[in-house]
Amino acid sequence: MGLANVKDLAPYVPSLAFSQNTAAALIYIRGIGSNNFAAGSDPDVTMQVDGVYIARPIGEFSNFLDVQRVEVLRGPQGTLYGRNAMGGTINVISRTPSDAFMGEARVTGGNYSLLQGDAYVSGPLTDNLRASIAATYTTHSAYFDNIDTGRTGCR
Repeated sequence: MGLANVKDLAPYVPSLAFSQNTAAALIYIRGIGSNNFAAGSDPDVTMQVDGVYIARPIGEFSNFLDVQRVEVLRGPQGTLYGRNAMGGTINVISRTPSDAFMGEARVTGGNYSLLQGDAYVSGPLTDNLRASIAATYTTHSAYFDNIDTGRTGCR
């Protein structure tokens, strides 16, 4: 489907709402979520990447690079995914390394001199060993100039 990250899920998943406050993701499933994005806060809709809990809302913006599938589980998931999954959970499952050599790369540009590159390579290393590696790089210019000091700020 060409989804780049969790923000792109909302139009395709019923009862999933997404918003953003500064750099933090605010995810709601069936109206249940949390707008508390402080440094020590835990979201009410959890996100797991290959079974690893993403503990803070700021970490939920990872790009979907080399992803096999994304699962959105509605309702309380505390039994399977822990205490913070009151609204549900989003599981991101990476693609397993392939038997044949394959890869993909994409480059994105935008305003504020945005340059983002994503790439992955997968394939066999030996007859019994397969590997996959993925990388992303993002850079952009500052959003505003600090006129008090003359330096740019808020990258």
